[in-house]
Amino acid sequence: MLYQTDLLSLKIKQTQSPKVHIVVSKKISPTAVSRNLLKRRLKASIGELIKKPIKDKTIFIYPKKTILNKKYSDIKKDISALLKRAKI
Repeated sequence: MLYQTDLLSLKIKQTQSPKVHIVVSKKISPTAVSRNLLKRRLKASIGELIKKPIKDKTIFIYPKKTILNKKYSDIKKDISALLKRAKI
């Protein structure tokens, strides 16, 4: 299943072990520093939002270029909306 907002795309696959993958390509940001900052922000917000363990699902998160200038609170709201839509 694929869920999208203006800032992120979230893809869910059924797998044996639960995982969360964050994929930030060089198209989003050419510098590794900004890509890593974005990954850290996404990981932190996911950690705060997902309270119970995910069973048999792998979540892939693909940020879009518009996320670069957003605040942490905006990113967290967007991830929260995607997780609610995906029923996680």
